[in-house]
Amino acid sequence: VTIATEYARAGRTDSAVSLLARALATPGVGTNYSPAMLWIDPAWDPIRGDPRFQALLREYAKSKPAAANADVVNAHG
Repeated sequence: VTIATEYARAGRTDSAVSLLARALATPGVGTNYSPAMLWIDPAWDPIRGDPRFQALLREYAKSKPAAANADVVNAHG
């Protein structure tokens, strides 16, 4: 996941999404990185709007953490 975040920060969406998909499909990845973090970790901001990233959110991080909603409220409130 760490290398995928570096690709995301660099704007290398294809590489980031590909590596992230492989990491999330690997059993036990949740012990090192919670898929729920995909919603709130700013490292993913550069690729957050990509449909492939959105598909990974739907598949692996189905529930948006309350912190993600709070960030939106705080940013606009």
